Amino acid sequence: MDIVEGLRNKINVLQEYVDEINQENEENYDPEDWSGGNFDDYYGLELSHGKKVGRLAAYKEFLQMYEQHQQQETQQKWEDWNKKKKALDKEIEILMEPTQQVLKRKIN
Repeated sequence: MDIVEGLRNKINVLQEYVDEINQENEENYDPEDWSGGNFDDYYGLELSHGKKVGRLAAYKEFLQMYEQHQQQETQQKWEDWNKKKKALDKEIEILMEPTQQVLKRKIN
C-alpha cells in the first residue's frame, strides 16, 4: 500500500465516522440519552468527535499537498524530457547535414 492509498483509506474510515455522528446530531440527537445523562461521557464523545474531524481535515490536506507535489514533479520531469528531446533533435539534425549534402550532390 502506497502513501496515497493509505491516506485515502484513513480518510474514508474517518469520513464514515464523522458523517454518522453529524447525522445523529442533525436528527435532534439528545446526548443525555446516549450517555445516560452523564455530562463527562458526552464531553468525551464530543472531544473524540472533534479530534476525528481534525484528523480528517489534516489527512485531506496532506493528501492534497502530496498529490500537488506529485503533479509538480511529473510536470518537471516532462519539461526536462522535452528539453533533452529538443537537444537530441538538434544534434541529429547537425549530424544529418553532411549526409543530406552528399545525397543532394548525387541527385544533381
